[in-house]
Amino acid sequence: MSASIGADSRAHALTVRIGGVPRAAIAIGVSLVMIVAMLLVPQRASAATVAESEPNDTVATADAVALGDTITGTTHAQTRIHSTDPDFFAFDVPAAGRINLDFRFPAVLSTSEVYSLRVYAASGDVLYAWNIRGTDTTGTQLAAQSAYIPAGRTYVEVRAWEDGVAGGKSYTLRPTVTTGVVETEFNDTIATADVVPLGTAISGSMLSPKITTNTADNDYFAVDIAKAGLTTIDFRFPAGLGSGDAYKMTVLDTNGDPIKTLYLAGRDSEGATLRQTPLALNAGRVYIVLRAFPGSVAWGKTYTLKLSQTERLSGADRYETSASVSRGSFSPGVPVAYVASGAGFADALSGAPVAGLQKGPVLLSTASSIPAVISKELTRLKPARIVVLGGTGVISASVLTQLKTFTTGAVTRLAGDDRYATSAAISASAFSAGVPVAYIAAGADFPDALAGAPLGTVAKAPVLLTAAGKLPPAIAAELTRLKPKKIVILGTTASIGAAVATSLKAYTAGAVTRVAGADRYATPAAISASVFTPGVPVVYVANGAQFPDALSGAPVAGMQRGPILLVTATAIPAAVATELTRLKPKRIVILGGAGAVNDKILGELGRYIIR
Repeated sequence: MSASIGADSRAHALTVRIGGVPRAAIAIGVSLVMIVAMLLVPQRASAATVAESEPNDTVATADAVALGDTITGTTHAQTRIHSTDPDFFAFDVPAAGRINLDFRFPAVLSTSEVYSLRVYAASGDVLYAWNIRGTDTTGTQLAAQSAYIPAGRTYVEVRAWEDGVAGGKSYTLRPTVTTGVVETEFNDTIATADVVPLGTAISGSMLSPKITTNTADNDYFAVDIAKAGLTTIDFRFPAGLGSGDAYKMTVLDTNGDPIKTLYLAGRDSEGATLRQTPLALNAGRVYIVLRAFPGSVAWGKTYTLKLSQTERLSGADRYETSASVSRGSFSPGVPVAYVASGAGFADALSGAPVAGLQKGPVLLSTASSIPAVISKELTRLKPARIVVLGGTGVISASVLTQLKTFTTGAVTRLAGDDRYATSAAISASAFSAGVPVAYIAAGADFPDALAGAPLGTVAKAPVLLTAAGKLPPAIAAELTRLKPKKIVILGTTASIGAAVATSLKAYTAGAVTRVAGADRYATPAAISASVFTPGVPVVYVANGAQFPDALSGAPVAGMQRGPILLVTATAIPAAVATELTRLKPKRIVILGGAGAVNDKILGELGRYIIR
């Protein structure tokens, strides 16, 4: 949509159109001349230093320049022929973006306004006009301004005021455009709101009424929320806008009624305060309205806005969370359901890569009975068969008998004398000799094996558990059978010692390597970085001090080709933040309730979602 500028006899003698409607016949002629000029003027292929070529007093004689060119020119003093010497420059904008004009001239011309710069669209409409004071010789005033520019032919006019102070003085002008997902001016109403996909960042700026007749620049954005949930608003802008309120943000529902009004202070340029309080929004279209305060330091400053939803799969306890993860990931008729103890982690994590490969959930149970919520989920799933992970000490014979009522197929058990023998038995049930890799993780704690479980699914390889100081006999026997092409140790020498690493060399003709970090949070981040590339479809996040919520998520993460990363209940460790930044996930799913990972972290995680 176009805008116009009120005529100023000192700076502008050209009639323009308002909103695309001609004010006078001359406006039609101007537009036609601009179109002809666009067709006839050749464009330079690369940035250069370009001297203006007089006469360039109209769009028809505009100097053709390229974005990034540095233009040198001179505005001549008033003559009998020209009241002033306007200089016109034409360039092509390849895609919509934010325009910046670097305009500089000799020092101390005056303390008052000495130049006028105007930006025209190809249609002949004036988009913006800036009046430049003589004290702004290095271009800081204009360089700090950013405004929407459409794709296509664009013209910039440089004109000196009639008082002649700038007459005969040289200047330089360098136009650049930053393209990307940008607001489309003028988006001042619900009807003209820019539609922004959830998870997509859009940039914009508030326009001062001094540069456009759009006297109250409101920026409207429409975002479609697929399902109700907590939604993170990530809003950022340049630092240095002061400590007072710079922006007013209003969230409107589908009907345009206010849901929430927020006042954003200049000191919160990184948006942390806003992100830490995610909004509960219903499914449907919502609108975000941005306004700068009158006389605001925010005028012309580029901001970015992104709405995202970090999903949460949780329940009242570990069994409800297990059922919730399954319900959110699997449809009825799964080929298999695995059942493991909810009191320990070892069996479930050894089974997770196998479950992921066979497209079935891992559900948690007590030793002596099936929780009601798990019974309900098994009824919904209708698995073709059920496999119990672990011996009768963790899942009793009576539970195995009860499980027979939920499938028409077999109910079997994979178990050994201890967690290591069970790990070997699970591997032997699913993997043939010659696997591409075998992952080795500590059996005494869960973080490393948990982070490794999705890798097993992706690589079609087992995750085997070991003691810290010695390779258990059952694992040694399974490695002998597997003949892996290489072995990867997950975790530091504190969790799996150097002696174990040395002994593993006997079981592969390939390399034995180690992936580790400084702690239980950095190691999963390092494991993720060793396999997953940026743009992953999903990242699962769990509490690094509590294993139950994450157990059922491990096979799902592998199925969906995403890692599991660990956080504290109240903070995102630095190594995890770095890995999330690198991964650029399309979705983030928290495993567990607010007690495990609070809503503040949920909001902070939203900043890493990129779509």
